[in-house]
Amino acid sequence: NPGAIENPYNNIDDDCNPQTLDDDLDQDGFILEFDCNDNDPLINPGAIENPYNNIDDDCNPQTLDDDLDQDGFILEFDCNDNDPLINPDAIEIPNNDIDEDCNGEDDTTSIFELEKTAISFFPNPANQFIHFKLGSSTEMNYHIYDLTGKRLKQGKFQESISVTDLETGIYLLKVYSSKNGESQSFLFVRN
Repeated sequence: NPGAIENPYNNIDDDCNPQTLDDDLDQDGFILEFDCNDNDPLINPGAIENPYNNIDDDCNPQTLDDDLDQDGFILEFDCNDNDPLINPDAIEIPNNDIDEDCNGEDDTTSIFELEKTAISFFPNPANQFIHFKLGSSTEMNYHIYDLTGKRLKQGKFQESISVTDLETGIYLLKVYSSKNGESQSFLFVRN
């Protein structure tokens, strides 16, 4: 009857007034069956999802709102939400101008001093050999470890070390003095 209150979504014109809405209350063109928020015309299946606003703008729970690269880290902790290889759990690759582990810097480990002996190596990443330049003739040894700590190679430090027997990955190279045991470690990548 005309004095009744319209009860939305019951498909009945309770108040006998065709102007009173029974469905699509926000008038965005989508009835409640398809519209996940019938009180907001900006939220409907035809809307574009706006990432990082904690709202399902397009009424599709499969559309990502955060962690767009699906690496398990939301934008608050992920310094690049468009690349799943860059996140706080990633392994930093030194000297590539990319902050893989989101700590705010790209590690550099190719030049260091051991017993006041400057040592540099190249290339990094390496395919067949790592080549070294030493600032002195101090006798040194080396160990190469995988990231689990397993020693894979060792020997007397030379101008070049073959890495062809290593799998593709990231390795730790420890160089130490034969004289006093002082050491320095750094990472390298085997392509």
